[in-house]
Amino acid sequence: MNETFYITLLLCYFSYSSSVKHKVNILVLYSGEGNLAFISDTITIAQHWSQYLKNKFLVDSSWKFNSTIECINVKSDPVLTDYFLRERLNNINLPNVTAIIGPEARLLGNIAAELAAEFGIPCVLPITSANANIPTRPWIYRTAFLIEPPAMYQFRSLIELFTENSVKSLVAVSRYEPFNAYNDETCFGAASLAATRAISVLKKITIKYNDTVENIENIVKLIRDDLHPDAIIWCDWASCALTDSITTYNPMPYFQKANYLPNALALLDCVDHPGVTSLYDEGLFQYVSAGQFVSEKLRGSEYTEDATPYSSLFRPKTPANYTVR
Repeated sequence: MNETFYITLLLCYFSYSSSVKHKVNILVLYSGEGNLAFISDTITIAQHWSQYLKNKFLVDSSWKFNSTIECINVKSDPVLTDYFLRERLNNINLPNVTAIIGPEARLLGNIAAELAAEFGIPCVLPITSANANIPTRPWIYRTAFLIEPPAMYQFRSLIELFTENSVKSLVAVSRYEPFNAYNDETCFGAASLAATRAISVLKKITIKYNDTVENIENIVKLIRDDLHPDAIIWCDWASCALTDSITTYNPMPYFQKANYLPNALALLDCVDHPGVTSLYDEGLFQYVSAGQFVSEKLRGSEYTEDATPYSSLFRPKTPANYTVR
C-alpha cells in the first residue's frame, strides 16, 4: 500500500478545482492497535507528508494548498471508526474535512466510504469493491476512489495461464473471516471460474477463524498425500501482512516442513511485504506462482507477478531438500 500515492492523488484532484491558495484538511485513518494494526505504515508516511506539505507551502509560491493532515488511530474498531468520523464531520468548531484516506480493510473502509458519500467528501480507500463477483458500484462508494481492484481479476488471469500450461486440477484454500469475504471471494471465486475452464476443483478447504497450527499442517498433508493437485490457490491476506499469530499462518513454512512443493502455488497479498522478509531470505518465494495482488510493481487489473506463473517453469531443476510431487 502506498499512502504517498493516496495523498498525491487527492492533492492532484484538488489542484484542478481552483487557481487560488486554499486550506485542505485531509483526514487519515489508520489502525495502530488490534487485528488490523499496521497492515501498512500509514501513520509514518502521513506524518512525513504532513511536514513536507507544510514546508512546501512556505517555500513554493506556486503551491496552492495550505494542507493539514489529521492522523486518527481507529484501533481496528468499526464502532470507534463510525463514532469518530461522525463526531469529526459534524463538528462545526473544527475546519471542514476536505478528504478522507483509509482505513484499511472493508470492515472499516465501508464505514468511511458511507460517511464520505453522505457528506459529499472524496475518500481514498485501500480496499476492493464490495463483492468481486458483482460489477455494480454500491452507492456508498459514489465519492470513493478504490485503489485495489478486486483480486478476482488477478486470479482470472492466473486461471487463464493455468489452462495454457495444462493444469488439470486444483485445490482452493481460504481462511474464513467474520465480516470480510475477501479471502473466500478470491479463492472460491477463482475455483468456480477454473471449473468452467475444464480444471477439476478437487476440494475447497476453509481455514477456520482462530484455527490451530496442527490444522494448517493437516491441510498441507491432506493436499500432499491425498489430493495431489496440479495447482493450489491459498488465500489468507493477513498471512503476508502480519506475523504468525493465533489466527494467521503463512503457509510457506508448513509446505517446507512437509517437504512438499506444489507444482503451482498462488498466494494472496504476498509480494514485497516486510511481514514476509524472512521467508524471502530463506528462498521460499521462488516456489510461489503468480497471481499476487499487492506489489509495488502492480500495473493493472490483469497484472500477474511473472510472465509464466506455472511455477514448475521457473523452479530450480534440482531443489535441495525437497520432494516435488
